[in-house]
Amino acid sequence: MYNFDLKKVHDLILFKNVCTTDNEYMSEASCLPYVEMETEPLYVMIPKMQVLFTPKLRYYKKAVENEINSHINAAIKLLTAEKTDELTKFILKKTRESVATLANESKRQLTQFDYSGNAWRNITSGKPVIKFYDKALHEYVVFLHYVIAELARCLMELQDRYADIIGEGGLYDVSLFYTSIVGRNPDDEFKLLETKNDQNVSVNTSTPKKTTRKPKGGRKVLTPNIKPMTLKYYTHGNKGLLQEQRNRVDLIFKLFQFWNWIDGTTSANDFDSIFEGVPRQCNITWKANGTILTILLQELLSQTYIEKQTNQSAKSMVKEQFGKSPNSDKKRLVLVDEERIKMTVLILDVRNPLEKGKVFDPEEMNKKETALREVFAGQLRSTKTI
Repeated sequence: MYNFDLKKVHDLILFKNVCTTDNEYMSEASCLPYVEMETEPLYVMIPKMQVLFTPKLRYYKKAVENEINSHINAAIKLLTAEKTDELTKFILKKTRESVATLANESKRQLTQFDYSGNAWRNITSGKPVIKFYDKALHEYVVFLHYVIAELARCLMELQDRYADIIGEGGLYDVSLFYTSIVGRNPDDEFKLLETKNDQNVSVNTSTPKKTTRKPKGGRKVLTPNIKPMTLKYYTHGNKGLLQEQRNRVDLIFKLFQFWNWIDGTTSANDFDSIFEGVPRQCNITWKANGTILTILLQELLSQTYIEKQTNQSAKSMVKEQFGKSPNSDKKRLVLVDEERIKMTVLILDVRNPLEKGKVFDPEEMNKKETALREVFAGQLRSTKTI
């Protein structure tokens, strides 16, 4: 039987070096199966991904999120099957005690390693300065802040579902959790929001679909589908075509990094997932302006090789998948932006032949872009206005 003691989270707080290189952490993270919540979430975390600045942090983020989701799933599954007030109170009490213990342990580690708070202020300053010898300290400080936010999410998810049993007076809200247990205000970098507040859930999440359910006690709760949509490009079931599509997406990934359209910390696996057509948060940090992104997505969604999906639009994807403000004013694009958008559209179309059997190093992307311009010269000129 599941013990509801969050012991695995306790083990993860140690932040052990399970890998020796960044590439190994990226590989391990891609191999971790993602544990989803089996019911509609009542809370969503909106992380500022730039503070998760190393592959090790991205790996541990996924590991902790999996454990929290597993705990919530196990509790809801058991309480749905048993449906007794005594068991509900016991599991909530056990969860509250475990969360408080782990939050205090994280707080104790922060006091030991970042007593002045200087490391956290540095990493969240927008222009952090991280020396080689300070990297491990900054990693650990960021991770502890993230763990506390996940613990808050765990408690909020369960207590709110069974508020009629424990009583409204026994409920924490996010601010009360932080001030009473952690002794400070919540972090903006790991913001926790109630999904029923539609106007708040707009960054890195999808527009909520309202559905009404009545939990025990008759209390109405609005629950959303919070996963942003992705582009349905890949053709599974045709290995040859699928491999060709993946090669082209990999080229686009390298070009976007070279053009400085996406952040260098975006992993190839996360970028790849934006073309799967499966609703999910892809964790892609878009660095170019919102107009480029909006028009790029408009162009892609109009292509025959992108399968149409209900209620999908460029505007919603810009807001929900990337956390940007959409803008369709083509006058804001310069010529090179227009050509790069069109080049992206042409590269993804497998009917357009590309060089085969050659791997292009990132340092050679300037030469590669020039070669691609020559390949698509006529089409780029004939479609200057997007």
